[in-house]
Amino acid sequence: MKKITLNNIDEEILYEKSSAGLDIFMLPNKKVKSFYITLNVKYGSLITSFKEKKAKKFINVPNGIAHFIEHMKFYQPNGVTAHEYYNKLGSSINAATSYRYTFYEVYATTEFKKNLDYLLEYVYTPCFKNADIKTEKGIIKEEIKMGIDNPSTMLYMTTNELLYQKDNMKYSIAGDVEDINKINSKMLQEVYDHFYKPDNMFLVITGNFNPELAVAMINEKMKSLKFSNIGEVEIKKIKEPSTVSLDEKIFNMDVTFPKLKLSYKMPYKNFSKLNLTNPELSAYINIILKNKFGITSSFYQKLNEEQLLSSGLYYSCLIRKEKDYIIISIETETKYPDDIRKKIIANLKNLKVDEKILERSKKILISNAVLRTDSIQVMNASIQNDIVMFDEIMQDEYQMYKNLNMTTLNKVLKCLNFSKKVYVQINPIDNQD
Repeated sequence: MKKITLNNIDEEILYEKSSAGLDIFMLPNKKVKSFYITLNVKYGSLITSFKEKKAKKFINVPNGIAHFIEHMKFYQPNGVTAHEYYNKLGSSINAATSYRYTFYEVYATTEFKKNLDYLLEYVYTPCFKNADIKTEKGIIKEEIKMGIDNPSTMLYMTTNELLYQKDNMKYSIAGDVEDINKINSKMLQEVYDHFYKPDNMFLVITGNFNPELAVAMINEKMKSLKFSNIGEVEIKKIKEPSTVSLDEKIFNMDVTFPKLKLSYKMPYKNFSKLNLTNPELSAYINIILKNKFGITSSFYQKLNEEQLLSSGLYYSCLIRKEKDYIIISIETETKYPDDIRKKIIANLKNLKVDEKILERSKKILISNAVLRTDSIQVMNASIQNDIVMFDEIMQDEYQMYKNLNMTTLNKVLKCLNFSKKVYVQINPIDNQD
């Protein structure tokens, strides 16, 4: 069993590849009574065109199918759903789909073997009956409609629609009603066969359990399961232009105060000469944004003193795994959207961070990296993120933060380009301006 040391954090992640090719990552924690298991599929809503490498034609599926298959996995041939099984065990289960991957989780304090065994059982057992598909279509359509009625969801989705021209990030993870109507059992089976294979999945176990016993149980269970014989899968690449689809959109919904979001799209090539990893670049940009828009920033404090904000001021930075573009966003809720918009834009023209702020930020990042080891859910999610985004565990996160420096930070500042932006604003229904 291979040991992956998290340097300077005093933790070791254990790694083993199962006999069937499933990657297993384990972080035992005897200080807790519970355990948390996630079975992860490297398939999310971004992928809608794919084929086996040796095949001639790509298979095209509707948007939202990754999320749909997540719903369908809980159905089983014997008529007992995974929810019903785990309810009897007293365990908590769920699943979620993102743009990049899908995961199935179970959290419990007893019956480790039964919980792990059935997680593998139900995820690796395809069951796409037409009656169940019809039921889920109704449920997911309702979810989509709820999203359309949610101002925060619409602020996010509308921003994506404006930012992206071709990338599937412009579409909802759940798809739209037309997408859902197109989905059938054949499509679901094709997705399952191409992506729900041990060599495209990984298992993460954190908490109180015996690693050697877990690996033995997994190997034994996998012998009884059947897997697709499809070989290496090729995913159709989409080249996203550096320009945005539309600069601005303002519309009305049932909100008390206007909601606004400013987002900037930057080509990754602006930063490529810095030779930074995605985590390093993300750390630098988030330090810059926190200094300008965080709750301790002078900008935020002044807006609060002048009572210009109706909620917090939020910022985010998305760096694409493929290193093709970076998205920086700032959003808030305010009675004075025009004024706040101008102030945010003006604040971005004077980006500076001094040594004192950098050192304080480094200490916070290091502290957070150490403290999160106390939570089996947070550590599980951290391992998931590392595998999905970087294809490996970040072993030197502590040292990476320690090595952040003013010279590189200033170089990052010079690479930031706010020329390509989109603006989305949601006004109250009675405000038709």
